[in-house]
Amino acid sequence: MMTIQQNNNMISHTIDNTTIVNRTATTTTTRRIQLNDLFTGLPYEVLCSIFSHLSQGDLVLCMSLHPTLATYIPLYAKSKLSTFEFQSDTLKFPQCWMGLGPHVDTVIMHQLMDPNCVNNALEILVEKRCFNIKKLKLSECRVSHLETFIQLLQQLDQRESLRELTFELHRDQMPYRHIMSACPKLTHFSCDLEEITFEPKIQPQQQPSSITSTTTTIPHTLAPKTIMSHLTYLSVNILLQRDNRLYPILEMCPQLTCLVLGYGFFVHDGDPYRWVKPIELGTILQLCPKIAYFQCNSWENNPAWIMHAKHASRNNNEHGGGLREFITDHVGMYDSQQIMPLLLQHRHSIQVMKLGNVRHQQRQNRDEGEEPVIRSWLHSLEEMEEHDYYFDQLHTLMLKNIEMAEGDQDEALRQMVRLIRRCPNLQEIGLDGWIVHGQVLDAIATTCPYLRRLDLKKGSMSFSSPRAKLATKRRRSEADIQEEQQRTAQQSLIHLVTHGCTLLQSIQLIGFQWVTDDLLLPLVNGCFQEIVLADLPNITSFGMEQFARQMVILQKNSNNNDNNRMGMRMRNPRQQRRQQLRILMIKDMQVVTRELLDALSQSNTLHTLQLCRCGVLPDDGLEALLADDNAKKMKKLCIDCCTVSYDVRVQIRKRFGTSSIKGLPEYWPE
Repeated sequence: MMTIQQNNNMISHTIDNTTIVNRTATTTTTRRIQLNDLFTGLPYEVLCSIFSHLSQGDLVLCMSLHPTLATYIPLYAKSKLSTFEFQSDTLKFPQCWMGLGPHVDTVIMHQLMDPNCVNNALEILVEKRCFNIKKLKLSECRVSHLETFIQLLQQLDQRESLRELTFELHRDQMPYRHIMSACPKLTHFSCDLEEITFEPKIQPQQQPSSITSTTTTIPHTLAPKTIMSHLTYLSVNILLQRDNRLYPILEMCPQLTCLVLGYGFFVHDGDPYRWVKPIELGTILQLCPKIAYFQCNSWENNPAWIMHAKHASRNNNEHGGGLREFITDHVGMYDSQQIMPLLLQHRHSIQVMKLGNVRHQQRQNRDEGEEPVIRSWLHSLEEMEEHDYYFDQLHTLMLKNIEMAEGDQDEALRQMVRLIRRCPNLQEIGLDGWIVHGQVLDAIATTCPYLRRLDLKKGSMSFSSPRAKLATKRRRSEADIQEEQQRTAQQSLIHLVTHGCTLLQSIQLIGFQWVTDDLLLPLVNGCFQEIVLADLPNITSFGMEQFARQMVILQKNSNNNDNNRMGMRMRNPRQQRRQQLRILMIKDMQVVTRELLDALSQSNTLHTLQLCRCGVLPDDGLEALLADDNAKKMKKLCIDCCTVSYDVRVQIRKRFGTSSIKGLPEYWPE
């Protein structure tokens, strides 16, 4: 059996001789190497291995040398030639089209801004008989002559093979229903609008183009009310509801599993009071009862959803029903009172709940001159207590920029504690603002034994009623309230870390003044795998040095205990995890000293160290991280917007890669 190198030499010698034959007409046929013998004489696996070492450009070059190569190479290099990208230069040079053919299943069009460029690219695909395309993506393209575009799209999908159609940063008018109807077996449709457009009127195209006239003609029938029984993933802009275009699209998708209603960059158009019909969450789930992943007012990219949608398209009857994930970044398109009733309805199936910028509804009293009545979006939790309801499957809860309701902080905290206690199986929690309070942290410590990740971030305390805020100030001064809350929060967090959630592995603290050096030692004893400290003004350099030294001491003691008790299982689960701190991130804090870096260099388990906007970093400490005895320990060092000397910078990039240092030092004010 030939080796791979011998096979590569053989194909190189074959191509060279073929070129000589084409250039020299007097060459005898006895010296010509027949390329057919190359494909018939070598095994299939050997040919695949040969062509796998060539780039896509080299394969296209080989295909342009001889018709035999152009015919056979796609059979053995599908992984390299299955994806084709159209750019403005690609349309100008026909030799670039050699890689097109029935083997292509993914086509990307990037920045085709000139008129008719997209239609010309589709005509080329039809001419090359690329009728097995499964994915078509248009990124920053302009689509003119929509009738021709839809007709070409129908001809391209005459075998009904197209499954995914994506428009990224699209700028033109978008007839959603017509385009979706042109691809009957479509399972994924995504359109990220760069500008708000309207639904254009489509007129049937009478005369086909010159290239498509030679191909099989598909009747151009537009059926905007066609039921898309195969569509499982849909991503469009939520502002389509502004002119009542959203519901008609959803009516076409009864099998929809994943729905992403992106808010985009159009905040000025997001005022719900300017709309004729706001969004109704319940109506959306009635139109598409199989939705399991619902993302509203957010463009959060979640590749896992696409995989779920693909799985659902192959197994339509496997999904047991019920909403699993609900994500919203801004409640501006619908009333916040719709959230909790919807989640209560799906309490036995909901697994992920991420809520942001939730506001409360103001209801005007009948008597004129009275202050509007504010009702909390959590008022439905009273029904949970009455009927003993729980979110049994909920494992991720993220609450950001939540408005405080009822005008009284105590009542708002009681409602939040009530919500936490109804979620006994939480594994990830993210809170910010006024929710980060001692009462809430105590509820987490006593209710969530399976918690593995805790993210806490500072935020502004939002009161819904100025009169209620004034009444609160009358009872106690604001300074006394803040001091008491900080002291309570610190004590509650220490209790949570040391005695509460024994499985906690990751913690993130951002922007709190009450996080002091006294909290660092409990963090060390907590034995986390990941610790993120950012913008903590009361953390000192001395505290961080003590933190690192204590971490190394505990690791050494744990290693000694392991050596003394080989084969025996420790009783304390925290002692088993003392050596597992792997990721440490320090951001927006000028606490990095030589002693701190020297102590971190002695850690046996630290895998990743990230320093962001930490000012001037000492050369001695960085050199300790670069020492030979530490080379096998730390695998990743990331320095972003910090000042590092030139010599040390060269050593870091040599050891950890060019991407280990980012940003310019002048970004940080010295």
